Amino acid sequence: MALQIERKADFHILNFSKELNIFSVRDDFETIKPLAQELISQLLIDVSEVEDFDTAGLQLLAWMHSHIAVEESIRWLGEDNPAVTKLVGLFSQDACSLSQLLTAMETA
Repeated sequence: MALQIERKADFHILNFSKELNIFSVRDDFETIKPLAQELISQLLIDVSEVEDFDTAGLQLLAWMHSHIAVEESIRWLGEDNPAVTKLVGLFSQDACSLSQLLTAMETA
């Protein structure tokens, strides 16, 4: 399975594996979709292991950012991952982070 969700006391951890792309995003979406019905205290999203990241994966992360209710915070692990920074760099002339890009996409 491409995505694993761990539920700890007051937070959820989403661990993406090597692919976050057009080939894996449908299965990942089906796994994540039920989280949109929950109120989550804290969300930790780990993209540190992602090696193949494309715009379909970015769209999934944007959907999560706008549809999953998080009371306290969303934290990112692996924003400095080369695959992630390369794609983010295509969308921004400023070297912004994944979380900044997703926030900008949501408000646009």
